Amino acid sequence: MLFKQHRDDALRFAKGIVKSDADAEDVVADAYERALKHMEEFREQSSFKTWLFTIIRNIALNKVVRTREQATEEKVFEAIARPATQEEEMIRRESDAQLHAAMEELGERDRMLLQMVMSEKSPADIAAQLGIKEGTVRVQLYRAREKLEQIMGGVREKAA
Repeated sequence: MLFKQHRDDALRFAKGIVKSDADAEDVVADAYERALKHMEEFREQSSFKTWLFTIIRNIALNKVVRTREQATEEKVFEAIARPATQEEEMIRRESDAQLHAAMEELGERDRMLLQMVMSEKSPADIAAQLGIKEGTVRVQLYRAREKLEQIMGGVREKAA
């Protein structure tokens, strides 16, 4: 009875977040299922509707985030799957050359740290390999990236 009483409001509320009737239906169905499963946790410190709408809001927001992440992943996969045009390949080569030139201008320690990160080592792995604290690695990486950005700005200006 409680669920039927709030169904229309619940659907409107969910649709306001997810923007689609079908997604709103899914969200409300999931919320009702979750509310039924956890009914013993309802403490009556707030109204049932408030409790239910909190569940709906959380599920709807999670759905929005997942949808955006999936859309981003799909765009990345499409970009990877599609062969690069000659212009894109030329720009990539130029960028690689600029990065290589900028890396050469860095100090040996900064260059080594950045190369380790580029080879997909985590700060924890780098810290263990160098025998220093992870926090120290993070600070040094931050500073090395800043130096690289400053150098890259100069390299781009020279190229232009």
